Amino acid sequence: MNMNHPRFQQGFEVLKENGLKLTIQRLAILEYMATSNSHPTVDEICKDLKKFGSYRDSFY
Repeated sequence: MNMNHPRFQQGFEVLKENGLKLTIQRLAILEYMATSNSHPTVDEICKDLKKFGSYRDSFY
């Protein structure tokens, strides 16, 4: 996990400030979004994360 990325750290703080649990799924999505240079759809994110063992059912 690329926790040193500035956008990851910013998103991490937003999750904490809003009292959201820091689940593996949220952190995976946060890392994906922080390191993405595009504006992916939910389906694209799920498809890409599925490659790493995260399944769409885990996100809903």
